[in-house]
Amino acid sequence: EKHVVEDGEVPYVVQILWEVMCEARDDNSEKHVVEDGEVPYVVQILWEVMCEARDDNSEKHVVEDESSLGGTVFSPPLYKQRYNVVCDLVKRMTARKVVDIGCANGKLLWHLKHIDCIEELAGVDIDVAQLESNNSFLQPLTTDYLMPRQRPLNIHLFEGSIAEADARLFDSDVVCFVEV
Repeated sequence: EKHVVEDGEVPYVVQILWEVMCEARDDNSEKHVVEDGEVPYVVQILWEVMCEARDDNSEKHVVEDESSLGGTVFSPPLYKQRYNVVCDLVKRMTARKVVDIGCANGKLLWHLKHIDCIEELAGVDIDVAQLESNNSFLQPLTTDYLMPRQRPLNIHLFEGSIAEADARLFDSDVVCFVEV
C-alpha cells in the first residue's frame, strides 16, 4: 500500500531522501539536518540528482509555452495522455508482460515500470544507440529501494522492427505501438 505524503510530513520525507542519497553516494561526511527553510532547495537537488541518475537530459522540470509553437495545444500534452491511457489499460488488465514496440526514448517504459502488476517489460526499437541510452535511463534509482515493488521487475531491450515477428515477445499480455 502506498503512503500519501501529507504537507506536515514533507520536511521529514525530504530528510530521509537526503540521507538515502548521501548513503548511495558513499558520502560519509557529517550528516546534515535539513532545516525547514532549506526544504525547497534540497527538493531541487534531489530532483536534479534523480534526473542525472536517469541520464534524463531531454525533459527537465521546465514549463514550456506550447502556444508559441502554433497549432492546437493539449493540456496535458498529447503524448502524456497517450501514456496515461496505456497505463490505465495495463492496470485494468493486470498485465504481467508488456511490450513497447518503437520504444524510442523509453519514457513510456519508465511510466510502465512503476505499475506493480507488471513483472516483465520489453522495449523494441530499430535504433541501437537509443536502446543503449534507455538502458541507463531505466535502471533503478535510490528512491526505488525506499518503496520496493511487490513483485520483481525484469526489463529487456531488444533491437528489432515492427515489421518482423520476434518469438521472445509472443507470450506478452499487452503490446503497445504508441507514436510509431
